[in-house]
Amino acid sequence: MAKRRLIEELLRDAKVLPDNEAFTVIAPYYDELMAEVPYSLWVDYIHRITQHLKFRFESVLDLACGTGNVAIEFAKRGYRVVGVDKSEAMIREALRKVEMQPNLNAEFYCQDISELLLPSQFDLAVCLFDSLNYITDPDALKRAFNATLYALKPGGYFIFDMNSEYALEANLFTQDNLDTDDRLKYFWVSTYDRKRKLCKVDMYFQVQQEDGSLLRFKEVHYQRAYSIDEVASYLIDAGFRCMHIFDAYTFNPPRKKSTRIYYVAQRPIEAVHESQGVVQSR
Repeated sequence: MAKRRLIEELLRDAKVLPDNEAFTVIAPYYDELMAEVPYSLWVDYIHRITQHLKFRFESVLDLACGTGNVAIEFAKRGYRVVGVDKSEAMIREALRKVEMQPNLNAEFYCQDISELLLPSQFDLAVCLFDSLNYITDPDALKRAFNATLYALKPGGYFIFDMNSEYALEANLFTQDNLDTDDRLKYFWVSTYDRKRKLCKVDMYFQVQQEDGSLLRFKEVHYQRAYSIDEVASYLIDAGFRCMHIFDAYTFNPPRKKSTRIYYVAQRPIEAVHESQGVVQSR
């Protein structure tokens, strides 16, 4: 009964934020929201992939870095890291955390990943937590791939994950934590438009602030489903070699019901010809 009442209050009282303010109000509370996310295990998996490739790296570009958790994890392991995100509020949180750990070799910039302007090139680029699904315009995704190619040194790798269409169609974003005692509560409802391949997620939040008052707001997020063939073709068109496609956190090919898919692409040392295809995972 209490849960139902809270849902009604959120639906009635939450301030609806415009699309361009997504990841803004939530930024100071984002790490609380993602407290259970195993960032270190994600970085472990990236290491397993690079070991599988026999690829050694010293510098990492973290695309759509959010509050910097993946970038900071790489930096803690001794790498030179740059993180970029188009949300100024999220970058502020990342910078705040780095200021508290000045020994980390990590920098952060507020940039759109389809228009990168960086001081150097990198051995490795990563983009995790289905961030690329938020690019709902295929042409913009192509530009992001192209920008990433030139942000890498020749021979460098780009490793990223994306939600599958199965995950978005199954409405896996529909979830809540309203039965917990957490000061940050959320209630999310997702719907999937199969024709447009768009998943819309209505995200309602309630934060109990230090003075005891309640902050209630709503963000609307959109993710687009891209097929494996689409992603691979965009990578190749950008100039990458698409080396491997994995079911997340394994070295197995994706299954029909895979929810998250990892792509491993390489910027060739020599120019890529249009006839070049995908090297399938083994």
